[in-house]
Amino acid sequence: DMDVTINTRHCKVPDSLKNQAVQRFGRMQRIDRRITTATLVFDDAGAVRRAEAPLTIPGGSMLDAHGQGNTYRAAMDGALSRLDRQLKRARDRTVARRTRDRAAARDLVAVTTPDGEELATP
Repeated sequence: DMDVTINTRHCKVPDSLKNQAVQRFGRMQRIDRRITTATLVFDDAGAVRRAEAPLTIPGGSMLDAHGQGNTYRAAMDGALSRLDRQLKRARDRTVARRTRDRAAARDLVAVTTPDGEELATP
């Protein structure tokens, strides 16, 4: 199960926005089930609202995305859409690598001894 943490720095964020963030992180878990920790940090930097979303995947990597906008919702949407894109790209690379390895294994040629016995290739 995934742990979702929502933090705020120098600002207050409505509960409805926090709930929407939790739902969006839940949808990301469909892309990669290994996600264990998701954090969303809202920050008020003057006229610009910012959101930062680090995500931890054990056995994989740590992804991090930032977003900014005039509202907290716009900042969150920017950060989470970037994070979503990063997750999909990482998944596609993993699938491509797996497919390439299987194709290479399929293309191995069988080795036969002089007496006609077929040997397994490594």
